[in-house]
Amino acid sequence: PAGVYRRRHLLHFGGYTLNLMTLGGLAIAVGMLVDNAIVVLENIFRLRGLGLSPKEAAVQGASEMAPAIVASTLTTVAVFVPLIFMRSLAGYLFKELSLAVVCALAASLLVALTVVPMLAAYLPDRPRSTARAATSRPAEGVHQGIADRLTPHYARAIRKVLRRPWLGVVIAGACTISLVFLPRLLDVGFVPEMDGSLVTIDIQLPPGTPLHTTDKVVRDVEAHLEALPEVALLSVQVGN
Repeated sequence: PAGVYRRRHLLHFGGYTLNLMTLGGLAIAVGMLVDNAIVVLENIFRLRGLGLSPKEAAVQGASEMAPAIVASTLTTVAVFVPLIFMRSLAGYLFKELSLAVVCALAASLLVALTVVPMLAAYLPDRPRSTARAATSRPAEGVHQGIADRLTPHYARAIRKVLRRPWLGVVIAGACTISLVFLPRLLDVGFVPEMDGSLVTIDIQLPPGTPLHTTDKVVRDVEAHLEALPEVALLSVQVGN
């Protein structure tokens, strides 16, 4: 039985195990797992506050949020899916990580559209006095104060964009063009350069050179290297 139950995870069907890369993918996705459920649950309780029954609110709340959470999940999945089909070294290393992220987000989306509405339909209503007290209580805290100060500026910016639709298109186009040329200004590399504290020197003389001549040349190079204070150990091999 232990050999059976240990394989009951989604990655096993692709032939993968829970290792450093797959656990790293789960660590990346853990912060996004509850986002879809939070959005659906918030909309369900909003509809219940408007007077809908729990079951009606669960069905309507989930159906209203389904296109939005599917689109938001696909934006993240679209980043990791290409890594699964890459045939380079990067694809070989990050394939399992990408699969873990994609499987975790797909599972969170499925739960948000099925399990969360089902459970929300059977949650009891809050007492009306508690609901009134929660809505009548003034907002407190630093975060709410910052939001109150930023809200007028945000509303003013939205009105300007809505009055000039072409402005939004120009801003979006400028951002897209910058994403094409901006990476060229950045240093790009697959693995950062590291000091391995090891240097390999390969000396090749013309074919037919006697072995004692090759040994003499190598000894000269060895003498120069031993004079360097950074060199701690030398290992020399002459010939095959």
